[in-house]
Amino acid sequence: MKTDEIITYTRKPKRDGKIFLSDLFSGNIPLITIAAIMISRINVLGSMAPFGIAWYAANIYVDKHYMILSASLIGTLLMTKNTGITAHLTAFLLLFTLKKIIPNANWKSPSFLAVVSAVCIGISGIVFALFSGTFYFSAITSLTEALAAGGICLVFLKASEVIHREWKIVSDEESVSIAILAGCMVAGLQGLSFFDIKPANILSMYIILFTAYKGGIGISGSVGAALGIIAGISQGDAPALTGVYGFMGLVSGLLNIFGKVGVVISAAFANSIFAGFYNSSTLVLVNFIEIALAGLLFFFTPEKALDYFEKYTMRSPVYDAAGGYVMRLKGSVG
Repeated sequence: MKTDEIITYTRKPKRDGKIFLSDLFSGNIPLITIAAIMISRINVLGSMAPFGIAWYAANIYVDKHYMILSASLIGTLLMTKNTGITAHLTAFLLLFTLKKIIPNANWKSPSFLAVVSAVCIGISGIVFALFSGTFYFSAITSLTEALAAGGICLVFLKASEVIHREWKIVSDEESVSIAILAGCMVAGLQGLSFFDIKPANILSMYIILFTAYKGGIGISGSVGAALGIIAGISQGDAPALTGVYGFMGLVSGLLNIFGKVGVVISAAFANSIFAGFYNSSTLVLVNFIEIALAGLLFFFTPEKALDYFEKYTMRSPVYDAAGGYVMRLKGSVG
């Protein structure tokens, strides 16, 4: 055999059980970790924070779940105006402890993950409510928060499956789950405002414009409603934002045949109609500026960039379910 025909290879160093820095930031872990920080910042009514514990539970089966836990704790500490922050930190640690005690096979069941996340946040809230002066009110809040954590955990599980499946989406339901995940990450920007303009609303509207342009009326309407719920509960105005975001998604998705300009104009027109229904000129002014900024950002986004992100947010035409199941469990705790 000639020298130039010899197949060379690179010898990899022995790990000997050591954890390398490159291992900590490989694959989808950076995205999941960043999402954990943003999602854990969301609080509702200054006391409820079910999103972070649900995201951690939905990803607790991965090898590096301790990184997700650390990011979730950081996000919780960065939360604004949360009167029950100690209870939420305790809920994370309780879930982490249960992960060490309960056999690994149970953590692959969606219903089990939803129940255990709800139980952790419920127990922590009720225990700390015993030390508060308003036990009954705090206990009811904790139970409501627990139910929300269990429900949103099931949604996050679908989004997590898509991420670990290398972003292959097989149904519109998963597209909505990804939109909800994106909405929760955007809602993590709550508290940031510049001259009464909220970056979280601008990014939410950008997502609506994108899905309307690429997906049409069905997916943009559902995504708009989902984003409206997330933005609304984080800002304390869920009915109005859910309605206006959903209506904007429907109208802009219907008129996407007119391209980017048609999508942006129709979204602004839908907002004006909805604001007129509420008879509030303030709503028109604030939302119009946010829509205009989101529209400019969307209009100047290159078509190649939109095509690139489309495959990560829209339903894939062909998908191997068996292969996707293997991808999801690859790297999970056995």
